[in-house]
Amino acid sequence: MQLQEDRAMSYKKTPGIFISKRTSIIILILLVFICITIGLMAGLIKQGCPSDVIVTSEPLSTGATPKNMSTTTTLPVPPPTTPPCHEVWCNMRLPDYLVPIHYNLTQFPHFEHNESSFDGNVSVSIQVKQDTKILLIHINYLEIRQTNVKAANGDDLLINRTFAYEPNLFWVVEMDKEIKLGSIVFLQIEFHGSLNNGLVGYYRSNYEDARTGEKRSLATTKFQPTDARKAFPCLDEPALKATFTMTLIHKKGFVPLSNMPPEKNITRLDGFIETTFQKSPPMPTYLLAFIVCDFEYVEGYTKDKLPVRIYGRPDMINQTGFALEAAIKTTEWFNEWTNMTYQLPKLDHVNIPDYPTGATEHWGVITYGRGRLFYDPTTELTNRQQSLASVIVHEVAHNYFGNTYTCYWWDDTWLNEGFASYFEHKAMGDMELYKDWDMMEQIVPSTQNMLFSDSLLPSNPVIMQAETLDEIRGTFNRVTYSKGQAIVNMINAVMGDDKFQEGIQKLLKKYEYKSITTDQLWAELETVMPPGFDFKESFDPWVRQTGYPVLEVHQMNDTIKVSQSRFLKDINATYNKNDSQWGYKWSVPLMWVTSNNQNGNPWLKWNAEGESEFVINSFDPVNDVIKLNKGNRGFYRVNYSRDMWIKLVDKLMQKHDTFGAGDRANLIDDAFEIAMSLRIGYDTALNVTRYMAQERSPAPWKALRNNVIFLNSMFQNHPMYFCLRKHIQKITEPSMRQLSFEDVGTHIERLNRQDIVAIACEFGEQRCLDGATRYFLDWIKSNGTLKLPFNLERFIWKYGFQQNDGKMEWNFLLDRINITDFKTLGILSETRKPWLLNQLIYYAMDETKISSTLTFNVFSMIARNPIGKLILWDWYRNNWNKLVKKFGIINLRMRWLVLIITRDFNTVVKLREVKAFLKQFPEAASKAEQRAVIQDIQRNIGWMDKNEKAIIDWLAAYAC
Repeated sequence: MQLQEDRAMSYKKTPGIFISKRTSIIILILLVFICITIGLMAGLIKQGCPSDVIVTSEPLSTGATPKNMSTTTTLPVPPPTTPPCHEVWCNMRLPDYLVPIHYNLTQFPHFEHNESSFDGNVSVSIQVKQDTKILLIHINYLEIRQTNVKAANGDDLLINRTFAYEPNLFWVVEMDKEIKLGSIVFLQIEFHGSLNNGLVGYYRSNYEDARTGEKRSLATTKFQPTDARKAFPCLDEPALKATFTMTLIHKKGFVPLSNMPPEKNITRLDGFIETTFQKSPPMPTYLLAFIVCDFEYVEGYTKDKLPVRIYGRPDMINQTGFALEAAIKTTEWFNEWTNMTYQLPKLDHVNIPDYPTGATEHWGVITYGRGRLFYDPTTELTNRQQSLASVIVHEVAHNYFGNTYTCYWWDDTWLNEGFASYFEHKAMGDMELYKDWDMMEQIVPSTQNMLFSDSLLPSNPVIMQAETLDEIRGTFNRVTYSKGQAIVNMINAVMGDDKFQEGIQKLLKKYEYKSITTDQLWAELETVMPPGFDFKESFDPWVRQTGYPVLEVHQMNDTIKVSQSRFLKDINATYNKNDSQWGYKWSVPLMWVTSNNQNGNPWLKWNAEGESEFVINSFDPVNDVIKLNKGNRGFYRVNYSRDMWIKLVDKLMQKHDTFGAGDRANLIDDAFEIAMSLRIGYDTALNVTRYMAQERSPAPWKALRNNVIFLNSMFQNHPMYFCLRKHIQKITEPSMRQLSFEDVGTHIERLNRQDIVAIACEFGEQRCLDGATRYFLDWIKSNGTLKLPFNLERFIWKYGFQQNDGKMEWNFLLDRINITDFKTLGILSETRKPWLLNQLIYYAMDETKISSTLTFNVFSMIARNPIGKLILWDWYRNNWNKLVKKFGIINLRMRWLVLIITRDFNTVVKLREVKAFLKQFPEAASKAEQRAVIQDIQRNIGWMDKNEKAIIDWLAAYAC
């Protein structure tokens, strides 16, 4: 600013020294020459620090003398003149010679009215394991106001300089003298930060009290995996466990929460209260949490007198009864199963109004996303209750898997998340509270969904590289959770329940308050297994390479021959086998079972050449049949020879419960997915469904529902679609007759009814359509006041309206609609009448009828309608310029619309139309999007070419 002010001053003559014009030019040339020379010399002189180090001025530490201080930021010098940085702060990871012991942390949040900041100070005791002059600590979005370093005796240590190294988010403290090996120092930092840097770190959350309309705020935290550094300077890595003493400064009337119970409260002279909490056990920074809120709580106790509380906003606290019961019973189950008492003196569960994830396992104070702890059994779906219970069990499981032990580094995130995901099912399957939920059977659809995802080339191994912040965040993905869960399920199946429990108990005791790696897990589990069992050899291929195998199985009398290859949904997809040290082979536990109840578990080793074989004793090859992957507990697919598939189907037709529900679901899912990859014909997959008129268990229906969606989309406009509908009607009718179109029965019956109704109504089963129609018309007659059964509500609206989309019903819905009524718009989009769909498209373009923010939502809903999709496609092509004028060419949702509308096209005629449209309007999609659209249609055409005849022949033989 001073330079700008000097230039703005008015010119006037003043006394001084004057020089000639010629002299001034000479001086100017000399100055330019000197600047160039200095610049060249500076580029040749090797720097002690990298060029992008940011040096920040700060208040001086007591007794410290600043040296080499600078307040300038050096701009990066482009390569190759920039020398490589060999300083310790240039590594992304902290050096292993800095070990945190304890944090004394004080936080003072300001979040009321228009305030949104915090002030804090921290003292970190650090053990130094080698001579060093450098201390490093993580920071992000923090203003450092003062830095001190003290020796163990309290003496101030001289600081040479401090600066922020932004690439790795380090605050660097360079000492004047070396700190000696074995020393303990106290790094003390005062800091300031904002509560408005997103919903991670330390942030302000807001809500509106539904009773009073008052807007309320709170200050809360969410650190996992690498955002503790946004709240306070810390050594922010999972293996660096330390104890914490937390102090929160807050107004009277607010509730302070942290991992431990409060130890003391002090009222300050300014009227604020300092609440200091008890010292925590050793834990990583991401498990620390602190909250200042106005919440209320409900409380209960476990058998061991552990206090368990559910905290929530006052206007919702009356909906936490189920969550409290679930939290108490879950804690009791884990204490018993692990033979390890929960280590902390209390366990709080806190619902945060604004939260970026489902929940986080902060030790002693678990935080949950919006509404996760609230449940009203009179108005909410059965699925919602199960989701709430599953999240609570998952987070309580982390008290052991992630908190008691912690993954050493984020590449092993599955040791936390995979185990917690598995124990959602194992714990709930064993708990009396959920005895009729069949949770271990429900793990089968979860595994099958992951098998689908992992059969695509853009997948990743369970253990994946995590060397940048983006890569670390990327480890929290579906593979880590769901495939990790499936691998733990397979390990449990291989070990057996007793050995698995023994091995986990030993693991938890050995690594309590410590960090572990996958190799340490293998080593500990191996100690309870028979001599010679090699966990690393058996399971490393499952977690360290992408994908999974499909087994090809052939039977010759009592001998079973098995070979393997990597399963990819697209059989023509290419990959390099040398990318994996195992060549994309796996050691496979075959886990077979026969129709006469024999079973075994030989291994197909990853390095076996060609086929492996085993013999089944007392096996009648004529009347008995074998099935591999018992209970679908292995993470692989099995393709049998044609004769074996026929025998399996015959056995299911004779007595469907010859195999368990998980096995039946496994056969359905494998048959359809293997058919999709062209390894078998769709006649084989459809053959497996013939027995399902006898089926009453949820897992097989879930498998059918997931797999029939694609078949339905490909055949909706086919002349033989009537026969496909007839077949599905035939197999769903007995279940519809038994379950009825009423929302009654056990938890699992309510869930199962949803899957069966979704299939039955979609394919026109009359009992299902009659039920939807009855409720829909009664709802119309009540002027929309009738309370519909909430587990069936969406089916009533969809199929009830499809059967009754006359003028009266259409106008009734139109009269109820407002410009942002998403639900009613969804009902209207289900009509099968072309003129009504055209009217809805017209409304979507009229902002007085429907908000423009919902235009593309309406289009997407219409595109799911098989008739609406064709109408919308014609309208879209003819009105592209109108869309551009209204929404602009850079609107991504407009460009995505072409993908949504065309994704089920499967004829050459439609392919020509799409190509012509994209040629005329190339701006409608990027080149990559255009390729994706065309490839999807070509893939669908190819699928029809290869499978249409087999499906038509099968439908003609068995359905029409």
